[in-house]
Amino acid sequence: MALLKRLQMLRLPLQWQSLLRRSRRHVPKRQNPKGRERQRRRKRMKIKDLRSMQTKELESRLSEARLELVKLNAQVAMHTQIKSPGQIRRLKRSIAKMLSIINQKKEVASKE
Repeated sequence: MALLKRLQMLRLPLQWQSLLRRSRRHVPKRQNPKGRERQRRRKRMKIKDLRSMQTKELESRLSEARLELVKLNAQVAMHTQIKSPGQIRRLKRSIAKMLSIINQKKEVASKE
């Protein structure tokens, strides 16, 4: 804060003053972190649910997820705001999970 006052006394441009202000990231969130974690867990696809699905259903979900990923990447390329930046990462991970389970099921089927 003292540095900001010194800059004001020096009459530096406002742009420089705003760069030296403290970030608001240090302010703790008011929401309960456990509650947020529960919300995240509910939204994610669970491996148990994926393993219980048939291969055709998994492949249809996989194509839907890939289509959604293409749409999100297009939004990023056009510099439009997406809901959350972590959405792409979560989608990629769910695609990877689905592919892993599909490959495991194919291996089991080929061994039999």
